Amino acid sequence: LIFGVAVGLALWRVHTPFSVKLAKIYLIANPIVLVLNALLYKFSDLPPSVRDRVVEQMLSNVVAVAFWSLVWILYFIKSERVRLTYLQPSNASPKNEKSYRTASASSGD
Repeated sequence: LIFGVAVGLALWRVHTPFSVKLAKIYLIANPIVLVLNALLYKFSDLPPSVRDRVVEQMLSNVVAVAFWSLVWILYFIKSERVRLTYLQPSNASPKNEKSYRTASASSGD
């Protein structure tokens, strides 16, 4: 949770390529951590019926988180907005900003 908040703040306040890299790391690590957490519960000493129910619910959560993580990773890779906001040098010319606004208005980005 704390890592997710830190990533959100980095994207919001610090417009650098590192912010995007940090977001991608989080989006890859989050489903992996959830799988490891499910494995820990699988081998816990909870009663079998409770343990199986908890693990099943956690794994369905992993599928949803992995799906949305993939969607966001693709957005960070493909988005023109992300490229202009985070990946271009901060001294980008206003001409680039204008062309982005025109392109985004027509493409819906």
